[in-house]
Amino acid sequence: MTVIRTAGAAAAAALLAATVVAAPAASANPATQCATLGWVGDSLSVPLLAEGRGTIQSGSVGQDTPLAKDLLPQGVNTIYYDVAGARSAVETVNGTPNAVDALASLPAADCYFAAVGTNDAANIAVGSEVDAAERVKRLRGAASGKPLFMMTVAIGENATANGYTPAAAQAMNDAITAGLPTGHVLDWAARSTTELRAADGIHDSAAGISSRARAAGVFFAGGTPAAGGDDRSPGQPCQAPVIALDPGHNPDKIEAFDRQSGVLMVDEPNGAEDADVMAVAKAVRSALESRGYKVVLLKSSTDQSISYRDRVERAKSEGAALGVSIHTSINENSIFPQREGNYREGVGADGQHTRVAFSNADTAAASEQYSMMFAQARATAEGRSVVVRNNSFDGRAGLWGGNIPVIALIAEDVPWVYNEFGTPTTGGTVKVPNEELARYATGLVAGIIASIPNDCGQQTLPAAPEPS
Repeated sequence: MTVIRTAGAAAAAALLAATVVAAPAASANPATQCATLGWVGDSLSVPLLAEGRGTIQSGSVGQDTPLAKDLLPQGVNTIYYDVAGARSAVETVNGTPNAVDALASLPAADCYFAAVGTNDAANIAVGSEVDAAERVKRLRGAASGKPLFMMTVAIGENATANGYTPAAAQAMNDAITAGLPTGHVLDWAARSTTELRAADGIHDSAAGISSRARAAGVFFAGGTPAAGGDDRSPGQPCQAPVIALDPGHNPDKIEAFDRQSGVLMVDEPNGAEDADVMAVAKAVRSALESRGYKVVLLKSSTDQSISYRDRVERAKSEGAALGVSIHTSINENSIFPQREGNYREGVGADGQHTRVAFSNADTAAASEQYSMMFAQARATAEGRSVVVRNNSFDGRAGLWGGNIPVIALIAEDVPWVYNEFGTPTTGGTVKVPNEELARYATGLVAGIIASIPNDCGQQTLPAAPEPS
């Protein structure tokens, strides 16, 4: 954190404007044996990479796709891909090569990944004469003796497309596990839950896309994600992620200078919002705990008085991987990330003009990434657009000016995602209907899962309980 004190505002105004910081490059992990990887996929791989054929390396177009972001840091320095919707190992659609032919035509690589099987399962179920075992055999043959990896198939009970059933998926999975060597199968079916699947029961939700990419990253880091999503090495205890939930506002007005940064902290009650966001926080906690997360409420009840600094210190002491502030405001559906250079400024305790700026680039990069994931998850759950942007506190009586919430500013070492939610007529001092609060809670849960997957044994996740 950067703190500058001057006799007036002029010097402070000379600081650089805030910028968005890209995620820092991670160092290569030598555990993987696949420096070059050929990836053939169906429609499930489209949001992971892109549709079509191409090459991705560090610094190239495509390096920010979900799969590349999780594979490139693990020592997979080149990805050759061929991705097409409706693809299976055997059948062709509209002249597009099947997975076997696509895999055989990729440039030579150390390893290959055939991310197919869902359409194979359905095609077999509706009468294909080529069984699952033969399909896996042909894919192995196309790899020309190089290691071939696959992932198991997950199809939900709610899938209605012809042939796409859990039983068809299981039959395909049996052939995949029987037809490949030990350690060559990423067990996605064991990780997939209703929350990770889209409404059609076949494709991935926003959280599922992130989780699938993360599972592949763990897989190629030298570990094989086991059934239940446990990615720890043998003998290593699995640590469930800690999520700090911050239901906004305080029962008593707090107006004090932060003992560490000197920033002015102002918090106060805000009518119906206090109870609304507490109900949402408890619903989110319940949903996350059912999935094995450790959840810390930074304010245990609407009657508890606790400063921003004490909330942040509790999140840090609990080892929180993520802090989530929960607020409501009329017609406001936004997320405010931590960004390097974002600031608050005003007259400090010593009477001098003080500017406190956010300066941890790594935390800012994580907050930016998570905020985008939250926005996508919330928009899907809430049915309205959610914007990631800076806030503005300029000209607000009693507050320092600037563009970042104080709690996010002083949480230098904890990625923070600050959420606002509202309908056109409710939020803040006006109570939000419970059904809307339930959508808010569901979106927050999905955003947390997408940002910080829990790989210590995933359980089927019910919808977030409706706040009461």
